[in-house]
Amino acid sequence: MQSVLTRKRQWILLLLYCWASLQATAQTVPHVAKNVIIDDTCVRFDDLLEDIQEQTGFLFSIDTRRFPPGATIRLQRGRYKVQKLLQLLHHKAGMDFQTVGNHIVVTDNPKTSRRPSPRSIRQQPPVIIPLEKIQTAVLPAMSSPELSLPRIPAHYPVPQKQHLPDTILIRADTAITGRGNHGSPPAPAATNKRNIPLPPMGGLYFGAGWNIDDFSFINLFAAAGYKRLHLTAAVALKQEVAMVRLGAGTQVPLSDNTDLSASILLSRLSRSFTTPDTIKNTKVAVTGNWIQTNATIVRRLTSRLSIQAGITFNMLFRRYYENDKMTAPMLEKEAFIHTYGLVAPLLNLHDSYHPQRATSTAIWIGIQAGIIYRIDFKRKKTRLNCPMHHL
Repeated sequence: MQSVLTRKRQWILLLLYCWASLQATAQTVPHVAKNVIIDDTCVRFDDLLEDIQEQTGFLFSIDTRRFPPGATIRLQRGRYKVQKLLQLLHHKAGMDFQTVGNHIVVTDNPKTSRRPSPRSIRQQPPVIIPLEKIQTAVLPAMSSPELSLPRIPAHYPVPQKQHLPDTILIRADTAITGRGNHGSPPAPAATNKRNIPLPPMGGLYFGAGWNIDDFSFINLFAAAGYKRLHLTAAVALKQEVAMVRLGAGTQVPLSDNTDLSASILLSRLSRSFTTPDTIKNTKVAVTGNWIQTNATIVRRLTSRLSIQAGITFNMLFRRYYENDKMTAPMLEKEAFIHTYGLVAPLLNLHDSYHPQRATSTAIWIGIQAGIIYRIDFKRKKTRLNCPMHHL
C-alpha cells in the first residue's frame, strides 16, 4: 500500500514539474500581439529595435548585408502591435522578419525574378549495348575489304530518338545554338500621340451652358479659349432686366472626372422706370457695377456633358438717379430693396445703403449651379512605329 502511494506522489510531482516548465517557457517566449509604444515620428532602425526589445522581450538577430542601422523611418506616434509594426518595417524598409521562439531574425527581402526560368531540357541517356550482344563478324565493305565494323543483330531493338513536347517548345523559343530566330519579326510597337502631354495651357476649349444664381434663374453663358485660360460671356435675364457679364476663367483638373473651375466676371446693370405722378413725370433709375468671382466643382457625366456647383463672391456698387441727376433715394433699406432692388443676397456681408446717400456698396456670398456642354478640341489620334525598330 505504501508503494502505491509513493508511485502516485511521483506521478503528481512529475505532472507538476511538467506544468511549471511549460508555464516558464510560455513566460519566457514573448507574443507578437504585445503592444509597442512609439513616441517619435522619425526614429532610427537600431533605436526602434532596441525599443521593441525593451518593451516586448524579443531579441533581434540581423542576418542581412543590406540592413542600414543608421537609417531612419517615419511612423505615427501611438501604440502598435509587434506584428503590425513588423509589417510596416517590411513595407517601408524591404526587410523580411522571421520569428523563432523569442528571436526575430531580420533577413533580406528575396528578389523575385521578372522573367521565368527556362524549362529544363530532357536529354536522352546514352545507349549502352551489352557486350554479349555485339558480334564481331566482318561485313563486306564496298570500298575497303579490310575494314571491319561491328554488326548489330536484327532482333536487337534500336532505340529511336524521342521528340518531347517541352524540348520542341524550348528550341522554338530559346536560342540554344546561338542562331537567329527564323520566325516572323515582331510587329512594331504602336505609340499613341494622345499620350504625349498637352501644352501647359491645356489645349483648346469651348463650352456653353445654363446656370442659376441668386440674381436670376436664367443665366446663359459660353466660354472659348484654352482650358487653363479662356474668355467667358454670360447673359442674365430677370423680369425686364437683361445683364451681360464678361470676364475670364480657368479650369484645373482634380481627378479623372472632376475639375476645379474659377472665373471673374464684370457687368453693368440698371433698372429704370417713370413714376406715375399727376403733376410731373419723374424718371427714376438705379444702376450698378457688379464684380463676381466664382469657384465651382465641375463633374463630368459624359465626354461632353458636365454639371457644376459652387459659391460666388459678389460686389455691387449702386447709384440712384432721378431725372438723370444723382440724388438720395429717401427710402428705408427694406423699401429700397423691395422697390429698386437689383439682387436679393443670400448671405449679406456688407451693405452701406443709407436713405441720404446716392451711392452704396453691397458685398455678399451666393451660390451657383448649372449644366455645361463642352467640346474639347483634341489632337487627331495617329499611330506611329516605335523608333527602336528602325535602328
